[in-house]
Formats: sequence, C-alpha cells, structure tokens
Amino acid sequence: MNSCLVADVGGLPMIDDHVKTSAIATLVCAIRQRLDNRCQPLAAYLQPELARECYRNASAQPVTEHESIAMTDAELEIIRTACEAITETVPCWKVYFAIPLSWRRLIDDLFSSSNPLIPQHIYLGERCIRGRRLTEHIVHEVSHTWVGMIAEVVPLALPGGPLHMLPSGTPDKEIRQVIYALTFAATAIRFYRACIAKRQANPDDAARLRYLERYTAGCLEIVDSSDLLLPDGRLMVESCRRALHC
Repeated sequence: MNSCLVADVGGLPMIDDHVKTSAIATLVCAIRQRLDNRCQPLAAYLQPELARECYRNASAQPVTEHESIAMTDAELEIIRTACEAITETVPCWKVYFAIPLSWRRLIDDLFSSSNPLIPQHIYLGERCIRGRRLTEHIVHEVSHTWVGMIAEVVPLALPGGPLHMLPSGTPDKEIRQVIYALTFAATAIRFYRACIAKRQANPDDAARLRYLERYTAGCLEIVDSSDLLLPDGRLMVESCRRALHC
C-alpha cells in the first residue's frame, strides 16, 4: 500500500465513484483476524458479531455500547424497505448495503448511533424507525460504518488537540469526530440531491438539504483550521468539499 489508503481504494465510500469496497473489506478482515486468537477464515471476519468480539477482547478499555434489544420482524421490515428506497434513489450505493449489518433498537431516547469499535452494528431508536427522517439516519450510519472500516486500518487524524463544537452546537468533539460528522453530512447531501433530481423528495427536503450544506461548510471550516489531519483524513475532507460544491 502507498501512504494513503483512501487514495489506493479510489476515494471516500458513498461520495466518490468506483471505490474498491472489496479491498476495504479484505483489509479490515485481516486486521480483525490479527486481533482474534482463534484465527478463523478471513471472510468470517466480515460478520458483525465476530468483528465486535475481536474489538471487545482486544480493547484495553471497555467498549461503550448503548443499551439495545433485537429488532422485531416488523421493525426489520421497515428498515429493509427504507434501505431499498435509498438504493433505488442512489443505485451505486447498493454495494455499501450489501455487507452484513446488524440492526439493533436503542433503549435510550436517541435517534441513531454507531461505534467504530463495534463494526457494522447500527443502532436506531424507536422515534427514528417510525420517523420521517429514517432514510437520512440510515444513510448517516452506513456512511459512518464505511468510514469506520477505513479507520480500522489507518488513522484519520492525530489524537488529542483542541475540542470543537459541531455546527449543530454539539460540543467537545475531537477532530477525528468532526471528520465523521463531515462525511455523514456530505453523504446526506448526495442523497437529498438525488431525491430532488428524481422528484422523490418530500416537501421539506429542500430545506433539509440547505441545512446540511451549511453544516458541511461549517465542518470544513473546522477541519481546515486543524493541523492534526493525516493523509487519509485530508483526502476524505477533499472528497466532501467536492461533493458540497459539485
């Protein structure tokens, strides 16, 4: 590999076209296999539960996980229908939804959550599942899933440094977390623009798109002021910048 994995695989998942998703999957499976004393076949490590166990056993500190329960069949059907709607709107995203994903319902009063140390697990709250922004939350967390997979292999930024406030007003975020916020917002912009172009948008989607464009611009201002970004993080930022201005 060269010094920048994102360049080697063809760009930022869900933003750049022709990303080599199979290469990302192979690399993360190799990383997880090294963490696992049982050394199972490489392809097995793409299963969410095994990936989760690898990090649970390897982490020096307990991995924080929101309390959750298995989704009902009815809830999973809602998720499946929403995922199909997303990939019908942006067909090139089908490959990103093709990997195994574990869907869990949050007990906490949160809309959605994911954690790079719990790979390929997506947590959705009841209000999110029944809400009108379900597709955006799914796009959000699937985007984080793929950024997290890259971060399993290479760091995106140096640790430490000042804490930042996101454009939403959420405080105390490290620059790495700002990158995650930026990549989600840029991905959601692509989704809403596709909805509008295909005349599939809801009445308030145009306003939501404008908000996300402002949010993305705000995140770009934060990351542009930081000297902690590493090559992969910088390339992700440039992909998001192109997505905002295209």
